[in-house]
Amino acid sequence: MNEDLLKQLRNTRVKYMKHLITPEEIREKIVATDQMGENVLESRKTITNIIHGGDKRVLGLVGPCSIHNVDSALEYAKKLNDLREEVKDTMYLAMRVYPEKPRTTIGWEGLIPEPDMDGHANYNKGLTLTRKLMCDISAMGLPITMEILGDRSIQYYDELLSHGSIGARTVESMPQRKVCTLLSMPLGLKNSTEGNI
Repeated sequence: MNEDLLKQLRNTRVKYMKHLITPEEIREKIVATDQMGENVLESRKTITNIIHGGDKRVLGLVGPCSIHNVDSALEYAKKLNDLREEVKDTMYLAMRVYPEKPRTTIGWEGLIPEPDMDGHANYNKGLTLTRKLMCDISAMGLPITMEILGDRSIQYYDELLSHGSIGARTVESMPQRKVCTLLSMPLGLKNSTEGNI
């Protein structure tokens, strides 16, 4: 097919395209240490043990509904990590780090797609900020949990996650559930937006 005809048939609603940084590129740029990996492995085991009833502590997955300010998220992480030490005999805490937002209608989609909150997508910046934030939190030894929204962005930081979940807007999505079967961390499934369990 000739190039002029293809231009009329493909991407007619796309204003521009930009190279997306690969998971390998970002991992080389923002490196997770062996200690972070050991912490994640241990926290995955602990969370799995709590879920299966072997560890009687309460699992607390706590934190903001979404991350929009990296500095505030780090400040929160430090305070939560201090609290984690105080309650460690009765609770096991992991921080919610949600850099993407599923939308039922419209609205801000999160730190990854729109890090500047100005209505313009900048995935490379958002993915870089998210990876750096997760490495900083992981370096504290604080476990990270997040909502899994797709099969692409998870590849940029999956080795830093201690727990994942599928939210109410995506729990009924077959592709979403298939993605989660490939993940290496314990997962939770939320009830749907209708509220049925």
